[in-house]
Amino acid sequence: MYSKLPNNIKMPLIGLGTYLLDNKKIEKLAVEAIKIGYRHFDTAQMYNNSNGLGKAISNSKIPRKDLFITSKQWGHYTFEIAKIKFMETLSMLKTDYIDLYLIHWPSHDSKINSQTWKFFEWLYNNKFCRAIGVSNFSRYQLQELLKTCKIKPMVNQVEFHPGLNQIPLRKYLSDNNIRLISYGPMMRGGIYREPLHDKLKIVANKYKITIAQLVISWGINQEIFMIPKTQDMFRLKENFSSLNIKINKDDLETINNMNLGKRLYSDPSNNPYGNFIE
Repeated sequence: MYSKLPNNIKMPLIGLGTYLLDNKKIEKLAVEAIKIGYRHFDTAQMYNNSNGLGKAISNSKIPRKDLFITSKQWGHYTFEIAKIKFMETLSMLKTDYIDLYLIHWPSHDSKINSQTWKFFEWLYNNKFCRAIGVSNFSRYQLQELLKTCKIKPMVNQVEFHPGLNQIPLRKYLSDNNIRLISYGPMMRGGIYREPLHDKLKIVANKYKITIAQLVISWGINQEIFMIPKTQDMFRLKENFSSLNIKINKDDLETINNMNLGKRLYSDPSNNPYGNFIE
């Protein structure tokens, strides 16, 4: 199941997250994921697993055009250094283009974000990427970037789960025709603990599905791209089946109202990752 990005590129609504998976693990996992039906794989330079993912993809015999690969630039660099790092990523992934390339973390200096984005626009204009976007950008950081960009980011990948429903950011993105991608939907296991577990279980039981399936389908039914991660083969298949689950509007709103305003990952406005340039 796909949904279109603002430039009409089709992107799978569910992908496999690969954070903290080494080359050996992701190679094995991606092979099985492709057999199940996954076509979207989300990696990043700082994950250090592009070689393993590239091997799995190249050995799968699935045509490259039928796969969707997301990667992310770690850090903010001069044009030439950013280009070298991008080309290294292409080589490791054994491909000549990336479907979606993201700035992994914003700098606190809007001028640096703007300079980095110019490189991304160059990649897009020269067809090295089918789509470009950002990750972990707050509304205010995006507002600053939109003042100088020639091509608007097509997505913003952010922490999104029942404990952090991101409704204010979602409205801003919708108003600016920028799509939202979720990472960390399982809250590092927080969906299985209180104060959310029992509430989510009531809704999941109504549909005779697991809590994990409920959370994934909650996002997908709101046209949010979901990137769950698992190393368990059973859950890999279970998560993918969430594509076929329909949640009614009342239950979507019930889950939205469980929001705790709770971050489990770094705050974009106070992160330690984006302050440098080489």
